[in-house]
Amino acid sequence: MDAGADHRPPGPVDLELPVPERPVTPVRVDEAAQVRYAKGGLYGLRQYYDHPEYYDQCVRRIAQCVVQAVRRAPEPTPDETEFTDLDTVPDAFAASSWHPLGIAVLAPDVHHLPPDRRDTKYGREPRDWQPFSDGYATPLAERAAELARNLGFAPEIHTYDEAEPVFLGQREARSPWVLVLDPWILHDRTALDRLRAFDARDLPWVTVLTPLADDPQTRNAREELAALLRSALPRRLSGGRAIQRGAAAGIENSEAFISRFTELADSAAQQYLNRLPLRTSPRPPASVKRPHAATGGPVAPAPHEADSQGDQEAQP
Repeated sequence: MDAGADHRPPGPVDLELPVPERPVTPVRVDEAAQVRYAKGGLYGLRQYYDHPEYYDQCVRRIAQCVVQAVRRAPEPTPDETEFTDLDTVPDAFAASSWHPLGIAVLAPDVHHLPPDRRDTKYGREPRDWQPFSDGYATPLAERAAELARNLGFAPEIHTYDEAEPVFLGQREARSPWVLVLDPWILHDRTALDRLRAFDARDLPWVTVLTPLADDPQTRNAREELAALLRSALPRRLSGGRAIQRGAAAGIENSEAFISRFTELADSAAQQYLNRLPLRTSPRPPASVKRPHAATGGPVAPAPHEADSQGDQEAQP
């Protein structure tokens, strides 16, 4: 148990706040905001900088639905009131069902760029790569890890060098994977050959996402980069579902990346589970620390652990 953790039940706190008035009409939520919420949730809305009001609309509408649900519930009489002993309630933050997800990055760093490639999109390590100029300073791999946590995964970020033994069968696969690929690295013949060896293996539990940087140099080199991808990933680009082929062929912007990652990470996880015999694992004690992302933040609860009986009106 963490010596610094305080597991005593929380006591009541009187914030001395006024009781909000009963809402008269539902908060208006733009149709475009509803579509984006359905695709990426509140996290996705936070990344949509052109319309920050979409996030505000959805949060207010969800809060309004919560208040309405509480007011519809009958208030118990004093004789019917029962207080739950919090010590008997299962710890919702125990690391019991977090599914690991590997995120591998195959991209140059500033010290190993292709000839004449500008360094504006790169950092000291491959995992520092940020192809999109959308005002979000965090590297793409860490953004992917944040998305993974929202999906109920415990993500781990690796370089391709670290992940390759798993991809080539030299080490046992213990999780599904997402490979995030910068096509510029395929100018390196060694990297091209290594990716061909990866592509030759049938690994449905590894999904490939190829973000295309939004700088002018990349836009001018689209045909050349597409040819390199066809040479490196002939099997991936000719088989599988259309969304998988499209994600491997090139993703144009951060919004599309969020959408593709959300769907294909879940797909890779399902493929990984399908290849394993059914097995169960004991629930670890509540004192086990929750998994953390590369940025050090705690992981959110897995989707299936949420209350399945929640108020369905809390949908903007």
